[in-house]
Amino acid sequence: MLSPPRPKYHRGDVLLFGCLPNHMLTGGDFVVCQANGKWTEFITKCTCDPFCRYPGVPAHGASTSPPKDYYLVGEKIVFYCPSPEYKLNAENVLTCIEAGKWSRKVPMCVLDRRN
Repeated sequence: MLSPPRPKYHRGDVLLFGCLPNHMLTGGDFVVCQANGKWTEFITKCTCDPFCRYPGVPAHGASTSPPKDYYLVGEKIVFYCPSPEYKLNAENVLTCIEAGKWSRKVPMCVLDRRN
């Protein structure tokens, strides 16, 4: 729990949750104290399953999907260079592998000398 514990909570109070480093949070990251004295649904879980962090995109580049905080083993990111003036200098697909690492470095968008 990220919020400091208190002896008493009131309607509308929010508790924030997070995980230790190298752990992945699944589910919501907060709960709210409701008028009936109960908390909203709590399905937060911290796991230490291998995962990859978002690797970023190359300068002048983009990804085919929006960025996420965590990628599970087997998930892929596809990169491309939106401008025809640039081309990727390496394979465009990265895969999150067992060790929680990416299968290769993020490719770079380099000037296409043919244009």
